[in-house]
Amino acid sequence: MTQEDISKRRWKRVIAATAVVLVLFPILAVTALTIFRYRHQKTLTPQTIVPNLKGLDLRTAESRARQAQLNPRVMLRRWDIPAPINTIVGQIPEAGASVPTGTTVGLDLCVEDPGKVPMRDRPKR
Repeated sequence: MTQEDISKRRWKRVIAATAVVLVLFPILAVTALTIFRYRHQKTLTPQTIVPNLKGLDLRTAESRARQAQLNPRVMLRRWDIPAPINTIVGQIPEAGASVPTGTTVGLDLCVEDPGKVPMRDRPKR
């Protein structure tokens, strides 16, 4: 074997090794990341989109939240916002957010101003 043949073989090996590094390793890396991502997503809890409950009456808002597999809960009773009584005026999380199923949705409910309700008509605690 001549020195020229040895040099050609060496260059062929360098080109083959370069091809492996530039082509085969990225393919293996992408495949491994895809498998990892798939397994990770299988372990996540199911997600649901929060519906817009603002402007609805309390019963309808609770019904829609339960249909979306969420737990509605009145967190605030507001009388400082001009809206019909027993209407939802705010919510957390906001409409359109993606949350795990079973998440509690905090509702702000418009109620009558307690200063305007006569003492005899106020609910007892």
